[in-house]
Amino acid sequence: TEISIINSITFDKLNAFIRPTDGYLYKFSNTISPPTNSTNGYIKNTFLYKKYLTYKKRNIFSIKSKVGNVISLQNSSILSDNKFGLGGNWLRGFDSLGAGPRNSRTSYVGGKNLIVSKIDYTRAINNDADSPIDFNLFVDVGKVWDNKTTPTSSSESIRSSYGLGLKFYTPVGPVGFSWAFPIQDESYDINRMFLFTIGNLN
Repeated sequence: TEISIINSITFDKLNAFIRPTDGYLYKFSNTISPPTNSTNGYIKNTFLYKKYLTYKKRNIFSIKSKVGNVISLQNSSILSDNKFGLGGNWLRGFDSLGAGPRNSRTSYVGGKNLIVSKIDYTRAINNDADSPIDFNLFVDVGKVWDNKTTPTSSSESIRSSYGLGLKFYTPVGPVGFSWAFPIQDESYDINRMFLFTIGNLN
C-alpha cells in the first residue's frame, strides 16, 4: 500500500488550452508519500514552464521545460516507478522511458533528478476555424540522473534530438504526428523515430 499526498499550484496565462499561440504557464507539483510497510517514503517535486510567442500571425515559437527532484525520507533507494524517466513526448526520438539509466532493455531505472526542454517552431498551413493544421520543427534536450545504486547502463550524459511534425486539430480532438532523430544518445537507449499523439499536444 502506498499513501500519497499530492499538491499542485498552476498559474496559467495561455490564450488557449488546446492550441495556444501566446502567453505562459507555470505549474508546481508536489507529492509526499510517507513510509509504509511496503514502500519507501519520498518527496517528489516537479516544476513545469511553458511560453508561447507569435510572430506575424502564423509563426509560433514555444519553449517548454520541466525540472524534477525526488528524495527518500529514509535515505534509501527509491523505487523505479517513483523516479523520473525520459523519452516519448518529452524527448521525441526516444521511446517512452527510452533514455537514461537502465539494467537491461526491459528494466528501466530512471533517476532522482530530471531536466528537459522542448523548443518548437510552428506554422499554420491551414487556418480553417474547424480543422486547423500546423507544421512544426523542434529540438529537444534532456537529462535524467542520480541513483543510490549504480545501474548496469548508467551514463548520465545529455540526450537530444531534432525533428518535424504535423498537428491536426479535428472536431473530435487534436492528433499529432512527429518524426524525430537523436543527436546525442547512448548505445543502450531505445530510439523511436515516429511518435503518434492523441489529445493535448502541448
